[in-house]
Amino acid sequence: MVLVGRLDAGEREKGQRELIAALRDVLHVVPDADLIVVGSGSDLEPLRDEAAASPAAGRIFLPGRLGDDALSALYGAAYAYVMPSRQEGFGLVHLEAMNHALPCLACHEDGAADVVEDGKTGVLVGQPIDHGELVAALTGLLTDPTRARAMGVAGWHRLQDHFTAKAHQGRVVDALRPLLS
Repeated sequence: MVLVGRLDAGEREKGQRELIAALRDVLHVVPDADLIVVGSGSDLEPLRDEAAASPAAGRIFLPGRLGDDALSALYGAAYAYVMPSRQEGFGLVHLEAMNHALPCLACHEDGAADVVEDGKTGVLVGQPIDHGELVAALTGLLTDPTRARAMGVAGWHRLQDHFTAKAHQGRVVDALRPLLS
């Protein structure tokens, strides 16, 4: 599982800590699960310390910022994109993951919920994040690869149908057409 985002001490709402805490319980069900948190900022070292203190420490990786090629390769190798953020204005990074046909985990009542369709392109969890609900959502994705893959493919199609420049241009033209008549 991968999460990509700013790791700023002033923005501790992206769900990294909740994922680190949940991984211990996820590993009871899926012992080979990994969590890779990509990004840089003032919270990187404190997150590394938390990960190192976790019982799941050997399965949590915080490589810092990655270049575009390495990030693309990571998305290509990932199983799911997981960012239960409570502060997203829009789920742009979820669209980036959908471009790689990854199922996404996000929060209800957050900007990412405008992108991720619960049960179709990923899984939405509630706010505040409940540990048990998060563990269940993660293990549900990880133990059902057929469903996870179908969600990833559906997310890729949703991206193509609704969030490309061409799709946006079509919506603008459709909105302007009656005004120009």
